[in-house]
Amino acid sequence: MSLSKHVTILGVLLALSAPAHAQRTALVVLSGPQEEALARAERIQAVLLDERPFDQVDVKLDVEPAETGEVLAAFLSAPGESDDFRMALVLAPEAGLCQGDDVAPVVSAVPSLVLAPECLVDRMAFPASPAVYDMDPSGLSRDLSGDPWSGELFAGDMAFLAIPFAQDILAPEVEGLLLQMLAAGGDVSPLGLLEMFRLGLSGDGSDFTPVLYATRDLVARTVILSGSPGIGEDFRQRRQVWPQVLSLDVYAAPSLAEGAVAQLHGGYRIEPLRRDHSGRMVYVRTFSGHYGWVRVRDLGRS
Repeated sequence: MSLSKHVTILGVLLALSAPAHAQRTALVVLSGPQEEALARAERIQAVLLDERPFDQVDVKLDVEPAETGEVLAAFLSAPGESDDFRMALVLAPEAGLCQGDDVAPVVSAVPSLVLAPECLVDRMAFPASPAVYDMDPSGLSRDLSGDPWSGELFAGDMAFLAIPFAQDILAPEVEGLLLQMLAAGGDVSPLGLLEMFRLGLSGDGSDFTPVLYATRDLVARTVILSGSPGIGEDFRQRRQVWPQVLSLDVYAAPSLAEGAVAQLHGGYRIEPLRRDHSGRMVYVRTFSGHYGWVRVRDLGRS
């Protein structure tokens, strides 16, 4: 028997006898000019491998938008153990990304966190109807399942946090905030990431609305651990304004087409966060901690 075969067999025996540990793996799909994408990939890998306990980070720079769903499905559905954890970050352009209605649902083999444009959420096979956090405070949600919280994570548990398309004016901010939060350390949960994008994104000109879909047992759980203190909720001092109307209409998206989903009454201050592409709608946090879009003309001065 050759020396190389002896080494191979010894390596297999050592691997089998070594105590297993949870595997934390990440998939990052980037788009953009090659040189710039390579530099971004190096920064992301450095944070996830050096600052966070990830065992492997797979960065893909040359994925066609129409093939992104297949790449994501292969990553999430690969066999694993129940205590493994996977994170996928998809910063991809809109064109071709969400084509193909006949794509098989993506089933996650282990608890996973996906950050990707919202159009991909329809391809995710949640084990039960997920709780949806769109306008509600971080402690509340539109729970579509009605299932009790068990406190345990299982294969298939998933959190999907919507992020903008790569060409969106907010995409660089999203990437920067995410890396800033991960590099700072501290415990990270899907709800913590949602609140970071709600309050931390400040650029005007985007219609993006942060939304989180998650199984109940994963939504508030710490999914990425570190020993350092993390970033708090308040990223900057925000001004507050008084509504100029007695009844303030709040919309789920920066459009009046589907009508208001809520009305606020009384003299309470509103925190404007950023304006949409038209400049006529503004994303706000209300006095009750809810989020949504209101008409700029309905708000007064601070």
